[in-house]
Amino acid sequence: LFLSLFITATTMTAQASKSAPKQLTIDSSLSKFIWKGTKKIGESHTGTVALKQGRVMVETDKQFLKIKGGEIEIDLTTIENQDIPKDSEYNAKLVGHLKSEDFFDVKTYPTAKFVIQSVKHLSGNQYEVTGQLTIRKTTRPITFPVTIDLTDSQTKAVGQIKFDRTQFEIKYGSANFFKLAADKIINNDVVLDFNIVAK
Repeated sequence: LFLSLFITATTMTAQASKSAPKQLTIDSSLSKFIWKGTKKIGESHTGTVALKQGRVMVETDKQFLKIKGGEIEIDLTTIENQDIPKDSEYNAKLVGHLKSEDFFDVKTYPTAKFVIQSVKHLSGNQYEVTGQLTIRKTTRPITFPVTIDLTDSQTKAVGQIKFDRTQFEIKYGSANFFKLAADKIINNDVVLDFNIVAK
């Protein structure tokens, strides 16, 4: 009888220490996304793109928070360039090209989306995130390292995503599909640095 009561009490205590999964909303005013694209020879460009909306599902127990899922949606219509003077004709031309059908075709596909499938703890505040990235009409799995700081009130995540644009049907300037002079080749990899704050 004593053993039975002990097991029951222990189970109830363990269950009570956990809270139901809760949703944190990603703060668009505090979150930043910085993209970088490069050519095979020399030239590179960098800029920003804004968060449209996002959420993170977390589960709490006595000692720590666990990320159980989430979704981030990026507004591709907000693509901007930062390394060329903003009022220059070249800046407008570059941004217009990135938004065109040659690249992200934002008129047809105004957003990109990342859905968290799993978060693996590596050590300390270092994690490995796996999920599904959707750009244009294509969805692909992607895994990347991220530094995550969790508290009762917010989640901060800093990291870098690198993806091959040609896997999302963005083939313009790729040596995989076109015979081009070296100075015309645009590298397939796009880098997206992010600093996300969810409250």
